[in-house]
Amino acid sequence: MTNAFATPVINSEQLAPLLGDPRLVVLDASMAGAAKATEFLPGARYFDIDRDFSDLANPFPHGLQSAEEFQAAARRLGLNDDSIIVVYEAKGVFASPRAWWLLKSMGHDETYVLDGGMRAWKAAGFDTVGHREEPAAEGDFTARFDPSWYVIPVDELKGYLASGEKPVLDARSAGRFAGTDPEPREGVPSGHMPGAKNLPFTEVLEGGLYKSPEELKEIFADLAGEKKALVTSCGSGVTAAIIGLGARLAGYEDVAIFDGSWTEWAGTPGCEIVTD
Repeated sequence: MTNAFATPVINSEQLAPLLGDPRLVVLDASMAGAAKATEFLPGARYFDIDRDFSDLANPFPHGLQSAEEFQAAARRLGLNDDSIIVVYEAKGVFASPRAWWLLKSMGHDETYVLDGGMRAWKAAGFDTVGHREEPAAEGDFTARFDPSWYVIPVDELKGYLASGEKPVLDARSAGRFAGTDPEPREGVPSGHMPGAKNLPFTEVLEGGLYKSPEELKEIFADLAGEKKALVTSCGSGVTAAIIGLGARLAGYEDVAIFDGSWTEWAGTPGCEIVTD
């Protein structure tokens, strides 16, 4: 069956005609301030990254769940194997790529990000509603984890950093990367991994939207050169997905997120921290 959309990022005008399709599931992946939100896309359900779609037993935030745990949470949300899933958020582009990454890594191909999120939807003149929807029934989602979407062991990442086989791009701000600005999590020092390159996630966005594929190709070519495989990292695996999706929009097919990101690296004995 042909996919609903040709690219992983779609705009509001593409989504609007699909409202009412019984296979469509709109997911609100907003994080900060989500509990106080009063406007939502029609039919939106809440994809709670912090509580429902992270491994709460992992000592590092937003750790990847097992396929079994993810499948159970997805079914509770009413997701089905034939669902067309569109993820958005209130702020534009922040946590929605993380939700997209999780769903894609668990084998759900028909998953898309709404570029610009709620802001773009409203700017395009489309209606909102005052509540989220609850699923009418449990879904039949089947999780089929593809490990190529993640780098999990620290030692694997150290190998890429040492060899340069896969450039490692860090999505944190320039100050946190350099070690001149503090990390938001208490007790975590700032700085960077030896050999990593800095690509603040804001650099792949403009006005709350992804930059064009042509602009993204230039950005990633400058950092990765001829390499066609990348690893992305950030503080805890959320904004790493923003630049990871940006790389895929630029034509990179082999892109993985370092699951524990900077929080794990900085908290692991023997991992060197570089400051400028």
